[in-house]
Amino acid sequence: LRESFPNCVNGKQLAAIYASPKMNPTELNPAALAVIQAALNNAQSADPPDPVRSKPIQSRGAKTIAPLKGIYMQQVTSYGVGGMVTFDFDAYAVFQDGTISRDLNEAFGDKTARNPKDWGRWQQSGNGFNVTWNNGKTKKLGGSLFYRTFASSSGDRLEGLYRSLGGGGNTALGGNVMIVDSRNIQFYRNGSFEELSARGGSSGQTITSSKNSATGTYTLNGHTIELRYADGRTLRTSFYFFPSKGGKTADSIGIGSRVYSRSSRRR
Repeated sequence: LRESFPNCVNGKQLAAIYASPKMNPTELNPAALAVIQAALNNAQSADPPDPVRSKPIQSRGAKTIAPLKGIYMQQVTSYGVGGMVTFDFDAYAVFQDGTISRDLNEAFGDKTARNPKDWGRWQQSGNGFNVTWNNGKTKKLGGSLFYRTFASSSGDRLEGLYRSLGGGGNTALGGNVMIVDSRNIQFYRNGSFEELSARGGSSGQTITSSKNSATGTYTLNGHTIELRYADGRTLRTSFYFFPSKGGKTADSIGIGSRVYSRSSRRR
């Protein structure tokens, strides 16, 4: 895959490969191809405060979290499908009261209580932050691979098929275990969406897979997205556009803990 797609650097954006006419399944190990194809088949069935980001964030328990300074992301080395070494992005919610969270689902979602280990304090350091987590561990964020993301603006809508691919295993190291976690969301400009997710795994000659699908409507509000499902569920979590030259791009977005890439074709 790396030889065929040398410019693909984000593990969670590997789903875009399957939308590309350059994809050559014969280059894949048969077990890898079987698992990935099964999953995809199932799925187919120091900055100034930004006015948008400065609104207090309410949790379901009516607990107010401090105004947001921004969502930042650090490029890191990670592991993808089959244990392949990839590049990924860790996102952090940075608040104006000096707190920081690495659990964006919790920071922006409907949980009633914080998980202390995912929160800490930050201090500005160059273009990044020195972080001390609540468990006493420290982390330095910053450098040339550290970016501030963009919030949605009034009137923004998403359009197109967005894909996110994760997983694990050890086939990249010669083993026989592979895990695929695929999630596709088709967004429409009228505010509706279709979500299709699939998981698959293999170990030796055993292959398993499962799928889920749902429809609903969505609303963007700054750095949050609310997904209202047709079955009555509502999911509220973080949202951001990736930065690009001259501003933001809708080709790559973050929803909660996942990064999605827009495909060149519809589902």
